[in-house]
Amino acid sequence: MERHISTVKKPLEKSAVITQATWDFLTKKAQQLQRYSLRELYKKNHASTTNATTTQKSSDWSLASEGIYLDYSKNYLDDETLQGLLRALGEAQVEKRRSQMFNGHAINTSEKRAVLHTLLRNPYAAARGEHRELSTIWTKTEASDHFAIKKSSTIGNVGLSSIGEEILAVQKQFLDFADRVRHNVIRSSTGKRFKHVVNIGIGGSYLGCKMTCDALAIYCRGGPEIHFVSNIDGFDLYQTLKKLPIEETLFLIASKTFTTDETMTNAYQARAIIQNQLGKDAISSHFACMSTNTAAVVKFGIRREFCFPFWDFVGGRYSLWSAIGLPVAIALGTEGFKDLLSGAYAMDNHFNSTPSEQNLPIMLGLIHFFYATFMKYPTRAILPYSHRLSSFVEHLQQLEMESNGKSIDLRGSSINYPTAPIVWGCSGTNGQHSFYQLLHQGSTNNKVAVDFIGIKRSELNEARNSDELTKNYDWTLHHQKLNSHLVAQGEALAFGNLEDLDHLEENVKKSLAKQKESAESPKSAESPLLPAEEVSLLLANKSFPGNKPSNLLLVDDLTPRMFGKLVALYEHKVFVEGILWNINSFDQWGVELGKQIFKDVIENLTGKTAPLGRRLSTSAAKTIRLLRPSTH
Repeated sequence: MERHISTVKKPLEKSAVITQATWDFLTKKAQQLQRYSLRELYKKNHASTTNATTTQKSSDWSLASEGIYLDYSKNYLDDETLQGLLRALGEAQVEKRRSQMFNGHAINTSEKRAVLHTLLRNPYAAARGEHRELSTIWTKTEASDHFAIKKSSTIGNVGLSSIGEEILAVQKQFLDFADRVRHNVIRSSTGKRFKHVVNIGIGGSYLGCKMTCDALAIYCRGGPEIHFVSNIDGFDLYQTLKKLPIEETLFLIASKTFTTDETMTNAYQARAIIQNQLGKDAISSHFACMSTNTAAVVKFGIRREFCFPFWDFVGGRYSLWSAIGLPVAIALGTEGFKDLLSGAYAMDNHFNSTPSEQNLPIMLGLIHFFYATFMKYPTRAILPYSHRLSSFVEHLQQLEMESNGKSIDLRGSSINYPTAPIVWGCSGTNGQHSFYQLLHQGSTNNKVAVDFIGIKRSELNEARNSDELTKNYDWTLHHQKLNSHLVAQGEALAFGNLEDLDHLEENVKKSLAKQKESAESPKSAESPLLPAEEVSLLLANKSFPGNKPSNLLLVDDLTPRMFGKLVALYEHKVFVEGILWNINSFDQWGVELGKQIFKDVIENLTGKTAPLGRRLSTSAAKTIRLLRPSTH
């Protein structure tokens, strides 16, 4: 008989940190609001703006801060709903939990760790002791050569001051290394400059850095070209290396433990290639790493001084700001990387000090929470109208779904209310020619909430980018058309075209008449329908019901500093949602079981054990036999 965990108690139907009254209120509001069209709600909300007397004052359904504008007017929301969400925020004690995170409390309860990626954005404040109470102190363990949390009843800022100094020291080390690579001080084993850097890492050791290098490519000048290898599929490494001169290539291995299977498989293959082409002595000149396992790093052949550590309080999906960001520092240079950090730090301050109604991460988090949990929207599309933000969606998939894709609350109880939605999307306008058909005219079962992201200004037309293409050609029209599509899609999704059916029908009739008058129209294509039926059919196909909700985030530009703000905004938004759902946003136990079963599979596949392992089904055993190399 199979054992089932957490079956004694019935799964929770609501978050334990929100009162039943507030939960029921938000449930009822979600049902009521969907009786309106978004056009009706929009008119109702904006009509009430001038007459509002609440503290929310209806705003104008937008807010702006830190160079980021959020328009949330095209949503199933009203003042009462916003007030209910703010009540839930207070009941969940989000402000208290926020303070605990910033002050080093072990809010990652399942792993008993603090969550202090924010400290990496401004370690100077911590080094000066400019933090409030801290209920843990940090101690360096000789065996692991990294920092761990030691529980203490002492309240004070001694621990943060100490770790701030350590962060500054590590930051200086890897930024100095980045500049020496950029300025050709660190060279290859043959004395050549490194024209290429290949970062080998996966998950948080890959997604954040690739996203940043893609987003800020126009600022990545004067240094080596950065490449990323993540997949254990050999074609990833092969296709990257076949076009690179090996003697001009530096490899960065990103693995905290230096044991991540996908990363180390690729790393050992890269080492074999270096050794075969340049000799064993060349290994130490062509590899650096971001890891805490110094012993394994040295054994691999990497110089100790080329190993840059980070800490257990930095989760993988938040590690861009740590030494894991070394490829970004090499691409941008020291000042560019510091600008990135300063932007994230500015958003930290905004999140920490701005009232909830004007707080970007809080308001976006409340809206997303409402749609996932009460409106029952199972997916959210992230649609950045910027080619440079194409990789941003992949990063958000990890950030959102690995953080909040949970069904166990902080007390270990099973939960039966929706948490993180499926996050997907791509850059506009490419998506318009792909899946927007479903967004606009898909069945009512296809409920998708949308975040549009736009950039006000394009750096292509700014004088500081003085290559031949930006200096000699005008790119203004491209950006104007891009942003026009951005605005148009939000309008079309929300409001559709059913308000003026007479006008729409007239256009349909004109379209049909034009088709019939066309000399190119083949007789075989003549419709068997009567004229009225023909009009009705085309009218149905050209009807857009609207009522597809969306937010619009518009940022002033896409500089390193602004991009840091945007990434940190979504980080804090995810944190807010996790508190409301009463789940741990900072562990990821869901990745473990597959890795454990993998060990059985690989042993069977390579013939080290019998075909059927402890965890493997008979169908898996059959698949393994099919996958084994033929002996004939």
